[in-house]
Amino acid sequence: IVDETGLTVIIVSHDPQEVLSLAQSILLLNKGAFEAKGSPRELYEAPPTPYVAKLLAKSNVLSSRQAQAFGIVTERDICIHREWVDCSIDEQGDFVVQDIYFRGFYSELLIHKDDIELHIVKHSNTPIPKIGQKLSVDILRFIEMQKG
Repeated sequence: IVDETGLTVIIVSHDPQEVLSLAQSILLLNKGAFEAKGSPRELYEAPPTPYVAKLLAKSNVLSSRQAQAFGIVTERDICIHREWVDCSIDEQGDFVVQDIYFRGFYSELLIHKDDIELHIVKHSNTPIPKIGQKLSVDILRFIEMQKG
């Protein structure tokens, strides 16, 4: 109806999936202050701040020091979306499965190593590790944050 009438509609929501699927443009506020503006795809694929990354993508945000554990050299925080992490069961792996959340066609794993905690996604048609199992982890993609 909105497209047919050409009306501008403002939606206030706390549901990121709803916002990403309905909006043509997003204006994000954080505690009443401007945080970011852009298309859903732009803000999801390249979030400018940790707040945007966590809100829209439930992204992992790591400090520059933590990023070094993956061979990533940067002076900025980085964000890693849950789907940008690949893992495999490996008894020599550095990460340990802390918790598993079944979500239907995928499971969300909470894994950790030292002070690094990551949320990652494993599709149900792939082997799902068990709590306590060790994993090797590869970062497929990351984004350097513009500001913290």
